[in-house]
Amino acid sequence: MGTSFHSGGFSYNTVAGLLLAEFVVDGKTRIDLSAFSPDRFEPEKVDAFVSTTVSQSSAVPRRH
Repeated sequence: MGTSFHSGGFSYNTVAGLLLAEFVVDGKTRIDLSAFSPDRFEPEKVDAFVSTTVSQSSAVPRRH
């Protein structure tokens, strides 16, 4: 599933679609995408991050 593309996504949607298609058809992509894998995070750090609460006033404003 390819999600969370912001406005810049118009420029890279094509390659994202190609990589998703390669993965579906071949079970792998022509380039190594492990740097983007959710498994790159340590489970303990994920649990600690997910369990935190951020108030609206301390949230970092983002453009997208």
